[in-house]
Amino acid sequence: MPWLPETEILKKKLQKEFIGKKILSVEFYKESEYYPHVGLIENELTDKHIIDITRKGKYLIITIEGGNNLVVDLKVEGVLRYFFEKLSINSYTPMILEIDSGYLCLQNLSLRYVSSVPTMQLKNNQIFRNLGIDPLSNEYNIEIFYKATNKRIGMLKTNILDPSYITGLGNYYVDEILFLAKLHPKREISKLNRLEIESLYSSINKILNESINVGGSSREGFCYLDGSKGRFQNNFRIYDKEGKPCPICRKNIKRIFIGGRGTYFCENCQK
Repeated sequence: MPWLPETEILKKKLQKEFIGKKILSVEFYKESEYYPHVGLIENELTDKHIIDITRKGKYLIITIEGGNNLVVDLKVEGVLRYFFEKLSINSYTPMILEIDSGYLCLQNLSLRYVSSVPTMQLKNNQIFRNLGIDPLSNEYNIEIFYKATNKRIGMLKTNILDPSYITGLGNYYVDEILFLAKLHPKREISKLNRLEIESLYSSINKILNESINVGGSSREGFCYLDGSKGRFQNNFRIYDKEGKPCPICRKNIKRIFIGGRGTYFCENCQK
């Protein structure tokens, strides 16, 4: 699943390959129930240059000359692949952009999660309205994080998974972050003191940067444009290690369910 590190890496790969390139043709899967939602933008994209590629949280934004933006949310299993031979358009590959000498293909994702947003509406569009802090943004700092955290109530892990608080952190990232911060996932977030919030802040930074440095995680089959995969799943300290010794204290790692999510933690190290 592409979370924040994977989306950031993919964004940079897309920037390197496609900024300044012309979209020669566009094809959407017409049998999709969501084709009417995107069919009208085929002409908006054809014969237009890509002038920028950015992201908001997990949303990829491909800015096209003329004032439009193709917005894609890869959700759980979606991928963008680049091939030099054209594939057949179908429900598995519902979008194909012919760019330069190849084809940028959206795969394993419904057209429901593809949209066109005019540049003038991009900043305040409802798609992004409820997104919280982006830990990889230039504006992210301890004071912003501290103020946002002080407004929260409820269980710590449930809060960190909420994209209206922090955007783009999936289940295994949250478990790794809380282990590094030595915070129990069931802690009441409103009871954290300043030092604990600072520990959480620095742990988010460290885990995300560790992941980016090894290409993100491909635990659930996610891959990049050329099919390459990340390796962060090989570096998990605690996630999916129930019954194995904690890397710090050697006591057995526990697994519980919080909000329906399997949650791995060390009851000795995390308080």
